[in-house]
Parts: sequence; C-alpha cells; structure tokens
Amino acid sequence: MNYLSLALKIGPWVAVAILAMFLSDAMGDKRDLRASLETRTEERNAAREMLGLYAEAVSSRDDTIRRQNDSIHAIRTAAAAARQRYEAGLAQAEARAATHKSRADALLALQPPEGELEQCRAARQLLEDELVP
Repeated sequence: MNYLSLALKIGPWVAVAILAMFLSDAMGDKRDLRASLETRTEERNAAREMLGLYAEAVSSRDDTIRRQNDSIHAIRTAAAAARQRYEAGLAQAEARAATHKSRADALLALQPPEGELEQCRAARQLLEDELVP
C-alpha cells in the first residue's frame, strides 16, 4: 500500500506536470499557427498586389489591341474610299478615251479633197503616226 499512498500523493503533481506539458505544447502550436497565419497573410497580400499588376497589364493590352483594331478599320475604310475614287476616275477616263477615239476615227475616215495638197498629206500622216498604233 505504500505505493498506492505514494501514487495518491504524487499523482496530482504528475497530472499537473502532464497538463503543463500539454499546455506548453499547445502554446507552441499556437505560436506556430500564428506565425503560419502571418506568413499566409503576407503571401495573400503579395498575391493581391500581383493580381492588381496583372489586371493593369491586361487592361493596357486590351487598350492597345482596341487601338490597333480601330486603326485597321480606319485603314480599310480609307482604302475602300480610295478604291471607289480610283474606279470612278478610271470609268471617267475610259469614257473620255472612247470619246476621243471616236473623234479620231471620224477624222481618219475623212477623205482628202481632190488633188491632195501637200499640207493635207502632212496632216494626215501626222494623224496616222499619232493615233494609229
């Protein structure tokens, strides 16, 4: 029974020591968790900052792409307008060329007067040299 009485006398002290050991370990775990929480908070803040930078970069890229698309649209519009002007000018030039060709054909079809003069022969030769390919 000596052991029993001894166990009853020191048992509460052992229990207190074990409890103190568990509390000390729990306090260490609490410190570790607090340090881990602070580290994660710093990482989260860094991630938020990077997210802001990436969002700004994406916005800048989108603005650049929008400006490029607007420029391409303006170039296409200007090219289409220039082509229309070119085609209209070409049609006018072809019409004028046809008019001048018919006039030249009419002049070439004229018959010289009887007893062709030297001046008429020279004028006819000039017309033929210039207008007939």
